Amino acid sequence: MPSTPRYVTALISALSFRGAQPELLQALDDSEWHQLLVFGDQMRLTIPLAQVCGDYCPSWVRSRIDQNIADNARRFQMIKTTYAEIVEVFRAADVEHVVLKGFTKSPDYAPESALSDSVRH
Repeated sequence: MPSTPRYVTALISALSFRGAQPELLQALDDSEWHQLLVFGDQMRLTIPLAQVCGDYCPSWVRSRIDQNIADNARRFQMIKTTYAEIVEVFRAADVEHVVLKGFTKSPDYAPESALSDSVRH
């Protein structure tokens, strides 16, 4: 049975509620960080990692995640703008509607919409 990759162990250990070991992140090389980011993106853990363990991330990783957060903020603003336009059209047509997927996790899932992976690409 293959062993768990070191970057997965480091990510999970860093985000553990009890006995977190964010220092394991510091042992990763750039190749492992690239793999961690791919895995973290797929599991929707990259932004939470930066929130909890940003000080343990290399500067290039932190910059990349900061760009993800900025991109999420722009996408979320575009969704809000589009939603407001849709609401106005529905109101003018006297049509009832439901909230579109994407808003269902905010604000309870993530305190800031830009930090929620629910609006990722």
